[in-house]
Amino acid sequence: MNSSLESIDLVEWVSKASLDKKNFREAVHIILTAISKSTALRTKMIMKGGMLMALRYESSRFTKDADFSTHELYEIGNEKELIAELEVQLSLAKQNFLMIQVAKFNVQN
Repeated sequence: MNSSLESIDLVEWVSKASLDKKNFREAVHIILTAISKSTALRTKMIMKGGMLMALRYESSRFTKDADFSTHELYEIGNEKELIAELEVQLSLAKQNFLMIQVAKFNVQN
């Protein structure tokens, strides 16, 4: 088994979307960017399921939910720390995404 992780070009994945799927893919991009920028999240959250298959193999057949697992045992209250970190990172990822969109718009005009 290959222990190295392959990277997935989310920007390219979003750009290949049809107009009716573009907003959804942009949201997925923001969520995965948020998780990837946080050591606390990316070391705990393991993506799996149909969304991962769609990203990895460019499949058009996938559900609209994102499935994650963790190797850590659940303890009451731990979710609050995870949710707080995710909210912070989602806000930052969204701001970054919007700045990139504005920059692209300015270059085109």
